Amino acid sequence: MMNAKDEKMLAIASRADLDTLFATIGHFDAQHQLGVAPKDKTSLIDRGKAWFDNHRKDIASAICQDQLLKDRILNPEPGESDKRDLILLVTDVLATVVSPIPIFYLAALVLKIGVRAICDDNSVR
Repeated sequence: MMNAKDEKMLAIASRADLDTLFATIGHFDAQHQLGVAPKDKTSLIDRGKAWFDNHRKDIASAICQDQLLKDRILNPEPGESDKRDLILLVTDVLATVVSPIPIFYLAALVLKIGVRAICDDNSVR
């Protein structure tokens, strides 16, 4: 069972667009690295993209080797496309990726980019 704060974070992450997810990741990375985050959304997006690029291989290693996740994403059964459940599944898989980034935002970003796109990228194998 999740607490109210996690439920709220999950709800926000599941509705966020790609730029918002990158900006959020950039914000948490800046907070962790610098103690303060820039207010400019473009800077936050760029920082979030850089963070993702720097951690892409670790993320890919975690998600691309998980057969349950790949089966669920790549061959979904009817009724299994619920964003919340998918984010929770990716969250479980990404728990091994150590990060100052709240895992719900990272999981939502992985789903927005696409598990297939991440796993099919030759640079992440």
